[in-house]
Amino acid sequence: MSGLESLIINSSAYKRILSDKQSNRLSHAYLLVSKEKEFLEEQLIIFAKLIMADNQSDCSRINSLIEKKEYSDVEFYPKNEKGISTEDVNDLIEKSFYKPLESDKKLFVLCGGENMTVASQNKLLKTLEEPPENTYILIGARSEFPLLQTVKSRVKKLEIEAFSFEQLFSALKEKCSDSEKLQSSISVSDGTYGNAYSLYTSEKFSLICEYAQSVLFDMKSSKEVLDYSVKFEKIGIDITELLSVLECYLEDMLFFFQGKKEFIKNKIVLEKISNPNGFNLSSVVYALEQIAETDKREKANCTNPMMIERLLFSILEGKHKWQK
Repeated sequence: MSGLESLIINSSAYKRILSDKQSNRLSHAYLLVSKEKEFLEEQLIIFAKLIMADNQSDCSRINSLIEKKEYSDVEFYPKNEKGISTEDVNDLIEKSFYKPLESDKKLFVLCGGENMTVASQNKLLKTLEEPPENTYILIGARSEFPLLQTVKSRVKKLEIEAFSFEQLFSALKEKCSDSEKLQSSISVSDGTYGNAYSLYTSEKFSLICEYAQSVLFDMKSSKEVLDYSVKFEKIGIDITELLSVLECYLEDMLFFFQGKKEFIKNKIVLEKISNPNGFNLSSVVYALEQIAETDKREKANCTNPMMIERLLFSILEGKHKWQK
């Protein structure tokens, strides 16, 4: 069992579907919301294996085929790298009327539901509401925000919550041999397996941390925002990784201002906070809100440079606002 799979099978989302299945109340459609970026499809494959598991069949063979996306009764979308299209939805609707070939059910797995166009979502509504017999749909999305309310009302929502430091360390320690670097990457991750692993393997890990620290502790005026924005583009930082690091530093600052120093994960915060450069409790809370908004915009496919400039200005705005 992989480290990721060990995390997922212990999640509340996995246990919810397992309970539904054991009580013969499997929903015809599930929406799995996960912050996972790199490993969302892998997560969906784990859930697909659970849904399709049959005690009367050779599960190891079925699981192997599902993992390779070759099982006849499980269809994965999108069919290309451009995202779920109306052609994909048309294909799903047509194949939903086919009888299963090997199993007693057919499963359709859509990865990246947040990127579906309005037209694609509308076309899917009737199948979500009245699917053919023994047809099941599993939609995976990084955010439910871009999905139509009419879609969300027709699915059972499940969420993969952030994993703890201990859970991620246990899941990644065999894959990541440098224990100290792994601890550092987990401490500034957003609690997802993929982001922790991505930061660990990133050649720019130290640059991301240095950039985040400079934004919070060295950037002093709006005149510097453009320089920081250009530097962001020049270094080629992944915005998801940067938001994760910024969020973790700010959460540690929050603990500092709340007098909860024992919860601080990053020593750098204790070293830098002695000269907080305008931050106080209110401005830290405001900055965290702006990061959440930026994350939402990123998931809605907004332009990175515009988002970064907006975020940098917002962080400065918060510091100046609560200094008055």
